[in-house]
Amino acid sequence: MRTTTAEKYRYGCPKCGDRLSRDRAGKGWVRHLSNRRCRYENGMKD
Repeated sequence: MRTTTAEKYRYGCPKCGDRLSRDRAGKGWVRHLSNRRCRYENGMKD
């Protein structure tokens, strides 16, 4: 998921409710911490 979207939803996925990692590398992407199968914003560009 894009970092901008994650920040908007306070690092919680709006689709599945899973918590998201922080973007410490600054690459613009975060990942789900436990639900890796959620496809929300998968493959989109920031």
